[in-house]
Amino acid sequence: MKKFSFFFSMLAIASVALFTSCSKDEDPKPGPTISFTPGDTEVTLEAGEKHKVAVVFSAEQRLNRITVFKKQGANETQYGEAKTSGFHESTKHTEHYELEGVAGETVTYRFQVEDRDGVSAAKSLTVKVKAEKGGEISSYSAKLLGGASNPNAGSFFATSTGTVMKMAEANENYTKVDFIYTYSGENGHLIAAPNDDRISAAHSNVDGWSSKNATKFKATSLTAEQFAAIDDDLKIVEAAEGANETRKNQLSKGQVFAFITEAGKKGVVHVKETAGTEASNRSITINVKVQK
Repeated sequence: MKKFSFFFSMLAIASVALFTSCSKDEDPKPGPTISFTPGDTEVTLEAGEKHKVAVVFSAEQRLNRITVFKKQGANETQYGEAKTSGFHESTKHTEHYELEGVAGETVTYRFQVEDRDGVSAAKSLTVKVKAEKGGEISSYSAKLLGGASNPNAGSFFATSTGTVMKMAEANENYTKVDFIYTYSGENGHLIAAPNDDRISAAHSNVDGWSSKNATKFKATSLTAEQFAAIDDDLKIVEAAEGANETRKNQLSKGQVFAFITEAGKKGVVHVKETAGTEASNRSITINVKVQK
Protein backbone atom coordinates (compact mmCIF):
# COMPACT_ATOMS: atom_id res chain seq x y z
CA MET A 1 0.00 0.00 0.00
CA LYS A 2 2.86 2.39 0.80
CA LYS A 3 4.37 1.64 -2.61
CA PHE A 4 1.15 2.74 -4.35
CA SER A 5 1.00 5.91 -2.26
CA PHE A 6 4.59 6.78 -3.12
CA PHE A 7 3.94 6.12 -6.82
CA PHE A 8 0.92 8.44 -6.96
CA SER A 9 2.80 11.15 -5.06
CA MET A 10 5.65 11.08 -7.57
CA LEU A 11 3.18 11.10 -10.45
CA ALA A 12 1.47 14.22 -9.06
CA ILE A 13 4.81 16.01 -8.64
CA ALA A 14 5.81 15.15 -12.20
CA SER A 15 2.49 16.40 -13.52
CA VAL A 16 2.85 19.74 -11.73
CA ALA A 17 6.40 20.11 -13.04
CA LEU A 18 5.29 19.30 -16.58
CA PHE A 19 2.34 21.72 -16.40
CA THR A 20 4.58 24.47 -15.03
CA SER A 21 7.15 23.88 -17.74
CA CYS A 22 4.53 24.02 -20.49
CA SER A 23 3.03 27.19 -19.06
CA LYS A 24 6.40 28.90 -19.09
CA ASP A 25 7.04 27.86 -22.69
CA GLU A 26 3.67 29.26 -23.75
CA ASP A 27 4.13 32.68 -22.09
CA PRO A 28 4.14 35.32 -24.87
CA LYS A 29 7.33 37.21 -25.46
CA PRO A 30 7.21 40.94 -24.71
CA GLY A 31 6.48 42.94 -27.85
CA PRO A 32 8.13 46.16 -29.00
CA THR A 33 7.56 49.45 -27.17
CA ILE A 34 7.47 53.09 -28.26
CA SER A 35 8.17 56.18 -26.15
CA PHE A 36 8.20 59.92 -26.83
CA THR A 37 10.58 62.63 -25.60
CA PRO A 38 9.00 64.89 -24.49
CA GLY A 39 6.47 62.36 -23.33
CA ASP A 40 3.25 64.14 -24.28
CA THR A 41 0.79 62.21 -26.43
CA GLU A 42 -1.24 65.35 -27.14
CA VAL A 43 0.14 68.83 -27.86
CA THR A 44 -1.43 72.17 -28.79
CA LEU A 45 0.51 74.51 -31.06
CA GLU A 46 0.19 78.06 -32.27
CA ALA A 47 -0.46 78.52 -36.00
CA GLY A 48 2.79 77.90 -37.91
CA GLU A 49 4.51 76.22 -34.96
CA LYS A 50 6.02 72.69 -35.14
CA HIS A 51 6.40 70.03 -32.43
CA LYS A 52 9.86 68.49 -32.17
CA VAL A 53 9.80 64.98 -30.72
CA ALA A 54 12.27 62.11 -30.34
CA VAL A 55 10.57 58.73 -30.77
CA VAL A 56 12.33 55.71 -29.25
CA PHE A 57 11.49 52.26 -30.68
CA SER A 58 12.57 49.28 -28.53
CA ALA A 59 12.21 45.50 -28.73
CA GLU A 60 13.76 42.30 -27.33
CA GLN A 61 14.31 41.12 -30.89
CA ARG A 62 16.07 43.06 -33.64
CA LEU A 63 13.96 45.88 -35.09
CA ASN A 64 12.66 45.23 -38.58
CA ARG A 65 10.38 48.08 -39.72
CA ILE A 66 9.20 51.52 -38.60
CA THR A 67 6.19 53.16 -40.25
CA VAL A 68 4.41 56.44 -39.47
CA PHE A 69 0.83 57.29 -40.43
CA LYS A 70 -0.88 60.68 -40.47
CA LYS A 71 -4.61 61.02 -39.87
CA GLN A 72 -6.45 64.25 -40.69
CA GLY A 73 -10.22 64.12 -40.42
CA ALA A 74 -11.35 60.66 -41.54
CA ASN A 75 -8.36 60.08 -43.85
CA GLU A 76 -5.21 58.28 -42.72
CA THR A 77 -2.19 58.12 -45.03
CA GLN A 78 1.40 56.99 -44.64
CA TYR A 79 3.65 59.82 -43.48
CA GLY A 80 6.95 59.59 -45.31
CA GLU A 81 8.65 56.32 -46.25
CA ALA A 82 8.81 53.28 -43.98
CA LYS A 83 12.23 52.67 -42.42
CA THR A 84 13.47 49.10 -42.96
CA SER A 85 17.24 49.41 -42.70
CA GLY A 86 19.94 50.94 -40.55
CA PHE A 87 19.00 48.96 -37.44
CA HIS A 88 21.81 46.34 -37.78
CA GLU A 89 21.33 44.08 -34.77
CA SER A 90 19.98 46.90 -32.65
CA THR A 91 16.99 46.41 -30.37
CA LYS A 92 16.63 50.15 -29.80
CA HIS A 93 16.42 52.99 -32.30
CA THR A 94 15.58 56.72 -32.07
CA GLU A 95 14.06 58.87 -34.80
CA HIS A 96 13.54 62.65 -34.62
CA TYR A 97 10.46 64.30 -36.11
CA GLU A 98 9.10 67.82 -36.57
CA LEU A 99 5.34 67.44 -36.56
CA GLU A 100 2.91 70.10 -37.76
CA GLY A 101 -0.83 70.44 -37.93
CA VAL A 102 -3.50 72.54 -39.59
CA ALA A 103 -4.89 75.73 -38.05
CA GLY A 104 -8.14 74.99 -36.25
CA GLU A 105 -7.86 71.22 -36.78
CA THR A 106 -6.52 68.07 -35.12
CA VAL A 107 -3.94 65.79 -36.76
CA THR A 108 -2.93 62.41 -35.30
CA TYR A 109 0.42 60.76 -36.02
CA ARG A 110 0.50 56.99 -35.45
CA PHE A 111 3.94 55.41 -35.01
CA GLN A 112 4.23 51.68 -35.67
CA VAL A 113 7.22 49.38 -35.11
CA GLU A 114 7.72 45.72 -35.97
CA ASP A 115 10.45 43.36 -34.76
CA ARG A 116 12.06 40.54 -36.75
CA ASP A 117 9.51 38.04 -35.37
CA GLY A 118 6.69 40.09 -36.88
CA VAL A 119 5.42 41.33 -33.53
CA SER A 120 4.30 44.95 -33.77
CA ALA A 121 3.25 47.85 -31.55
CA ALA A 122 1.81 51.30 -32.20
CA LYS A 123 1.51 54.58 -30.33
CA SER A 124 -0.19 57.83 -31.36
CA LEU A 125 0.59 61.50 -30.84
CA THR A 126 -2.12 64.11 -31.46
CA VAL A 127 -1.26 67.60 -32.67
CA LYS A 128 -3.83 70.37 -32.27
CA VAL A 129 -3.23 73.79 -33.83
CA LYS A 130 -5.05 76.85 -32.60
CA ALA A 131 -7.22 78.59 -35.14
CA GLU A 132 -5.36 81.39 -36.83
CA LYS A 133 -6.31 84.76 -35.36
CA GLY A 134 -6.59 87.82 -37.56
CA GLY A 135 -6.24 91.49 -36.84
CA GLU A 136 -8.62 93.64 -34.88
CA ILE A 137 -11.69 95.17 -36.48
CA SER A 138 -14.19 97.94 -35.77
CA SER A 139 -17.89 97.09 -35.95
CA TYR A 140 -20.64 99.63 -36.61
CA SER A 141 -24.20 98.38 -36.20
CA ALA A 142 -27.43 99.67 -37.75
CA LYS A 143 -26.09 102.84 -39.37
CA LEU A 144 -28.91 104.66 -41.15
CA LEU A 145 -28.09 106.58 -44.33
CA GLY A 146 -30.57 108.68 -46.26
CA GLY A 147 -30.84 109.37 -49.96
CA ALA A 148 -29.83 112.68 -51.51
CA SER A 149 -33.29 114.16 -51.00
CA ASN A 150 -33.91 112.68 -47.55
CA PRO A 151 -33.48 115.53 -45.03
CA ASN A 152 -33.58 113.30 -41.96
CA ALA A 153 -30.44 111.21 -42.39
CA GLY A 154 -26.95 111.81 -43.67
CA SER A 155 -25.71 110.19 -46.88
CA PHE A 156 -21.94 110.21 -46.25
CA PHE A 157 -20.10 107.54 -44.24
CA ALA A 158 -16.64 107.44 -42.64
CA THR A 159 -15.43 103.88 -42.02
CA SER A 160 -12.64 105.07 -39.70
CA THR A 161 -15.13 106.34 -37.10
CA GLY A 162 -18.51 104.92 -38.11
CA THR A 163 -19.82 108.46 -38.53
CA VAL A 164 -22.80 109.23 -40.79
CA MET A 165 -22.59 112.82 -42.07
CA LYS A 166 -25.02 115.20 -43.70
CA MET A 167 -23.89 117.44 -46.54
CA ALA A 168 -22.50 120.36 -44.55
CA GLU A 169 -20.45 118.12 -42.25
CA ALA A 170 -19.24 116.03 -45.21
CA ASN A 171 -18.07 119.15 -47.02
CA GLU A 172 -15.90 120.01 -44.02
CA ASN A 173 -14.62 116.45 -43.58
CA TYR A 174 -14.55 115.06 -47.11
CA THR A 175 -11.14 113.44 -46.58
CA LYS A 176 -12.85 111.06 -44.12
CA VAL A 177 -15.77 110.11 -46.39
CA ASP A 178 -15.32 106.56 -47.76
CA PHE A 179 -18.69 105.99 -49.38
CA ILE A 180 -21.94 107.75 -50.21
CA TYR A 181 -25.52 106.46 -50.41
CA THR A 182 -28.28 107.42 -52.81
CA TYR A 183 -31.17 105.96 -54.78
CA SER A 184 -31.99 106.10 -58.47
CA GLY A 185 -34.77 104.66 -60.57
CA GLU A 186 -32.22 102.94 -62.78
CA ASN A 187 -29.81 101.57 -60.16
CA GLY A 188 -31.98 101.27 -57.06
CA HIS A 189 -30.39 101.62 -53.65
CA LEU A 190 -26.67 102.15 -54.21
CA ILE A 191 -23.46 102.95 -52.38
CA ALA A 192 -20.60 104.59 -54.28
CA ALA A 193 -17.10 105.88 -53.73
CA PRO A 194 -16.60 109.66 -53.57
CA ASN A 195 -14.57 109.43 -56.77
CA ASP A 196 -17.32 107.55 -58.65
CA ASP A 197 -17.93 109.51 -61.85
CA ARG A 198 -21.74 109.46 -61.48
CA ILE A 199 -22.28 110.10 -57.77
CA SER A 200 -22.27 113.90 -58.24
CA ALA A 201 -25.50 113.57 -60.25
CA ALA A 202 -27.20 112.92 -56.89
CA HIS A 203 -24.77 114.77 -54.61
CA SER A 204 -23.52 117.81 -56.53
CA ASN A 205 -21.55 119.05 -53.52
CA VAL A 206 -18.96 116.32 -54.17
CA ASP A 207 -17.82 118.26 -57.26
CA GLY A 208 -16.45 120.94 -54.93
CA TRP A 209 -14.21 118.56 -52.98
CA SER A 210 -10.52 118.97 -53.75
CA SER A 211 -9.91 115.26 -53.14
CA LYS A 212 -12.24 112.27 -53.34
CA ASN A 213 -11.43 108.96 -51.71
CA ALA A 214 -11.14 106.10 -54.19
CA THR A 215 -12.92 103.33 -52.28
CA LYS A 216 -13.27 100.06 -54.22
CA PHE A 217 -16.14 97.57 -53.86
CA LYS A 218 -16.77 93.92 -54.58
CA ALA A 219 -19.71 91.50 -54.28
CA THR A 220 -19.30 88.54 -51.89
CA SER A 221 -21.02 85.23 -51.25
CA LEU A 222 -21.12 85.84 -47.49
CA THR A 223 -24.46 85.36 -45.76
CA ALA A 224 -25.83 87.55 -42.99
CA GLU A 225 -25.00 84.77 -40.50
CA GLN A 226 -21.42 84.56 -41.73
CA PHE A 227 -21.10 88.33 -41.52
CA ALA A 228 -22.34 88.27 -37.93
CA ALA A 229 -19.75 85.62 -37.01
CA ILE A 230 -16.77 87.72 -38.18
CA ASP A 231 -14.70 88.82 -35.17
CA ASP A 232 -11.32 89.47 -36.81
CA ASP A 233 -10.08 90.47 -40.25
CA LEU A 234 -9.28 87.04 -41.73
CA LYS A 235 -12.59 86.65 -43.59
CA ILE A 236 -12.66 90.34 -44.40
CA VAL A 237 -9.27 90.28 -46.13
CA GLU A 238 -10.32 87.21 -48.10
CA ALA A 239 -13.67 88.75 -49.10
CA ALA A 240 -12.21 92.09 -50.19
CA GLU A 241 -9.38 90.65 -52.29
CA GLY A 242 -9.57 92.03 -55.82
CA ALA A 243 -12.17 94.74 -55.14
CA ASN A 244 -12.18 97.10 -58.15
CA GLU A 245 -15.67 98.61 -58.56
CA THR A 246 -16.50 102.22 -57.70
CA ARG A 247 -20.08 101.42 -56.65
CA LYS A 248 -22.58 98.70 -55.71
CA ASN A 249 -25.99 99.04 -57.35
CA GLN A 250 -29.33 97.35 -56.70
CA LEU A 251 -28.65 96.76 -53.03
CA SER A 252 -31.26 94.81 -51.10
CA LYS A 253 -31.81 93.40 -47.64
CA GLY A 254 -29.41 90.60 -46.69
CA GLN A 255 -26.66 91.39 -49.19
CA VAL A 256 -23.03 91.49 -48.02
CA PHE A 257 -20.40 93.29 -50.08
CA ALA A 258 -16.76 94.11 -49.43
CA PHE A 259 -14.68 97.25 -49.84
CA ILE A 260 -11.14 98.59 -49.68
CA THR A 261 -10.67 102.23 -48.70
CA GLU A 262 -8.10 104.51 -50.29
CA ALA A 263 -6.12 104.15 -47.05
CA GLY A 264 -6.00 100.38 -47.67
CA LYS A 265 -8.43 99.33 -44.93
CA LYS A 266 -10.57 96.34 -45.89
CA GLY A 267 -14.14 95.90 -44.73
CA VAL A 268 -17.53 94.28 -45.33
CA VAL A 269 -21.02 95.78 -45.35
CA HIS A 270 -24.24 93.94 -44.53
CA VAL A 271 -27.44 95.53 -45.83
CA LYS A 272 -29.83 95.23 -42.89
CA GLU A 273 -32.74 97.09 -44.46
CA THR A 274 -33.76 99.32 -47.35
CA ALA A 275 -36.77 101.60 -47.05
CA GLY A 276 -38.74 104.42 -48.60
CA THR A 277 -40.92 104.82 -51.66
CA GLU A 278 -40.01 108.34 -52.78
CA ALA A 279 -37.00 110.65 -52.81
CA SER A 280 -37.79 112.30 -49.49
CA ASN A 281 -37.72 109.06 -47.48
CA ARG A 282 -35.36 106.68 -49.25
CA SER A 283 -32.89 105.10 -46.82
CA ILE A 284 -30.60 102.17 -46.17
CA THR A 285 -29.53 100.63 -42.86
CA ILE A 286 -26.16 98.92 -42.86
CA ASN A 287 -23.83 97.03 -40.53
CA VAL A 288 -20.13 97.56 -41.17
CA LYS A 289 -17.01 95.68 -40.10
CA VAL A 290 -13.63 97.12 -41.04
CA GLN A 291 -9.98 96.69 -40.16
CA LYS A 292 -8.67 98.97 -37.43
